[in-house]
Parts: sequence; structure tokens; C-alpha cells
Amino acid sequence: MPCRQCNNVKSMKPTSQLPTILRACLGVLLLLTPLAFFPPTSHSSQTSDPQSQISNPRSYDWWAAVQEDVRCREYHVTWQESPLSPGEPAPSAGLTATSTRGGRAGGYQAPNRAQNLRIGFYPTGIRIVPRTATQPSPWQGHDEGGDWTWGLALTGLGRGEAQRPVAEAMPIPEANRVEYRRGSITEWYVNDQHGLEQRFQIPTLQSPIPNPQSPTVLELAMTGD
Repeated sequence: MPCRQCNNVKSMKPTSQLPTILRACLGVLLLLTPLAFFPPTSHSSQTSDPQSQISNPRSYDWWAAVQEDVRCREYHVTWQESPLSPGEPAPSAGLTATSTRGGRAGGYQAPNRAQNLRIGFYPTGIRIVPRTATQPSPWQGHDEGGDWTWGLALTGLGRGEAQRPVAEAMPIPEANRVEYRRGSITEWYVNDQHGLEQRFQIPTLQSPIPNPQSPTVLELAMTGD
């Protein structure tokens, strides 16, 4: 016959443990409550690692823009008191580099690293020499030396056979562009990694000869090697 007292004890055990379980659950809830209001911060968002800053798209775009600006400024035209080539005097005939700026000889120059050129812009035209003397002239054989000069100047303009001389003009530089303004005629150059580009802006010319279909003619004088 089973003991009535033992049955009573067994039936009372679950009831006596219930308050303990409730107290434990309440304690866990109290510990988790602050985490709901104050979540842990992520250390990755506060890192000061330079590599992570470079990988930032905004930082990368800024740096790329700076590099592009430096690359473009390398082709800008600036005033130089020194001659076009090291150890070379300022040219006194043909394409002269003499200017009235401050009563000193000098001129506007621009380097072109990509094409190994150094370009001078003077009132009588342009003059080009090698930027470094290690490269042969592009118009000569590879067996030739690297010292050469080349000049170009606009000397006349007209329709057909009717040519008239053009006046000298002071070069007007702006960044990597230089303009020669001779009244309504504008001759301009752009210096970039592709080389030196030359263009003309010419108004409609009145032809004194009967044939109105006569072409516009530019007279250019070349000097140098």
C-alpha cells in the first residue's frame, strides 16, 4: 500500500518550485532591459584606419579630382625669364623671345611631357624645342641627334591670290590655351597630352577678285631645323 505522506510530498514539489522559476525569469528580464534601450556600439564605424578612409567613395573622388587637376596644370602656359632651352640665349632673329614685360627678355612657355616638347609663344610666332635632349626629332631619322628647333608664324591671309600681311600680336595665355588676336582674326593653340593643336577663327573675307569661290589662304612661315 503506497504511503499517503510520500504522495503528498511528490505532488507538492512542482508547486514549491514555481516561485523560484518566476524569480529567475524576472531577473533575466531585468538584465536584458538595458540592452533594449542602449544597444552596443559598433567599433567599425569609429575606426580611424587611413585605408578605410581612402576606400570611402567621397574621399576617392576628391583625390582623383586633385590628381586630374595636377595632371592638367602640367600643360599650362606660364611666363619664363629663362630661355626655351637650357644654355640657349633668347633668339634675336626670326622668332624672337624679347618682350616689353618689365624691360627684360622672356616669353610664355609651356612644357609637354607626353610629347617631349617645350613650346615658346612669342609675338612673332611659336617656337618648339625638345623638352629633353635625349629624344631624336620626330621629323628626322632615329640616327639623328636630339637637338633641334622648329618655328611657325602666321604671315599673311587673304582670298585666292590676294594676300595681305598680318600684324604681330602679343600672345594671351589662359591655362593651357594661347590666343593671338589680330583684329577680327583669332589664332589659338591648345597644349595637352596629344600635342599642340592650332586653329584659326576667321570671319568671312571679301574677295577683291571676280571669283567669289576663291579659297581662303593662310600664309605660314616655318623656321628652324
